[in-house]
Amino acid sequence: MPPRSIHTVIVDSVSNAALDVTRELGIPAYIFFTTNASVLAVYLQVPSIRAEGEPSFKELEDDTFSFRGAPPMPASHLIEELLEDPDSEIYKEMASSLSNNMEADGILVNTLASLEARALGALTDPQFLPVGTGSELTMPPVYCVGPLVQGAAGTEGKHECLTWLDEQPERSVVFLCFGSIGMGNHSEEQLKEIAVGLERSGHRFLWVVRAPLGDNPEKAFGRDANPDLHGLLPDGFLERTSGRGIVVKLCVVTCNPVLVSFFLPLLS
Repeated sequence: MPPRSIHTVIVDSVSNAALDVTRELGIPAYIFFTTNASVLAVYLQVPSIRAEGEPSFKELEDDTFSFRGAPPMPASHLIEELLEDPDSEIYKEMASSLSNNMEADGILVNTLASLEARALGALTDPQFLPVGTGSELTMPPVYCVGPLVQGAAGTEGKHECLTWLDEQPERSVVFLCFGSIGMGNHSEEQLKEIAVGLERSGHRFLWVVRAPLGDNPEKAFGRDANPDLHGLLPDGFLERTSGRGIVVKLCVVTCNPVLVSFFLPLLS
């Protein structure tokens, strides 16, 4: 069989090194940015901000910094890699990766225009990237493709937490999920404090817990992220909150109307 023609390639933003291959093969390629437009706006400005000679984010610490398209924020709220010394390899790699996104033919963002008008207005502004920073990169077009949520699946093989959610009143459950990377792995002390707060609140809750990292960063991923709930949480917590709350180790939660709040829009 003759090889099929590839019309377009869509690349996850963290795998944008693949753009080198698509460019060599002459195939149009688009970046898919799964977070929101505000985060995209912040990230894409980082390389040019440093090129303009601004102090490093590490030096700024908790000083407020203004990015176009996003509310002012402390520099310390950026991801850890951007708080490293600008001459360090990890910072250079991250800045290079962020710049690579602008070499795509377009960027697909999981958002909608009415939700993030401020950020999208900045991203589509011809003056979004400053002139004269030594970079010849131009801002590719940005396309809103959201909101993308996993649709409800059948009940076969349904996780117990989803069955429990279906039985709760609308907008009555607090959902705690801190993501699937290292930031979501709290210390044992932090987990106990969260548990105490949940118990005292009296609210219904669904809590996704990952094992503390300890001295092993690899615990942030895979099966090693599964904790011993009885060993980590306060004595009797699971029994006292049974029926009102549910704690799971690894969880996939579809869009559910009973959830009233999210700590982070990332699912383990």
